[in-house]
Amino acid sequence: MTKEKMVIMCPKCHDVIEEIEVETPDLPKGLNVSHRYCDTCKKATREEIKRSFQAEIERLELLTVVPPLSK
Repeated sequence: MTKEKMVIMCPKCHDVIEEIEVETPDLPKGLNVSHRYCDTCKKATREEIKRSFQAEIERLELLTVVPPLSK
């Protein structure tokens, strides 16, 4: 087992969130990268999802046809 540096990086803006030391089996050396959204991108992603859902709901509401009431 060897100790290597691991970088936790935001996949959206590529900011380094944290650098930690981890024990790994003896494998070829390389950069260990794990991904986790930073707070700013996490909030922005949530807002994008909300907007896209709202747009889809509005689109479906426009497509919904209400049949006339039969007498």
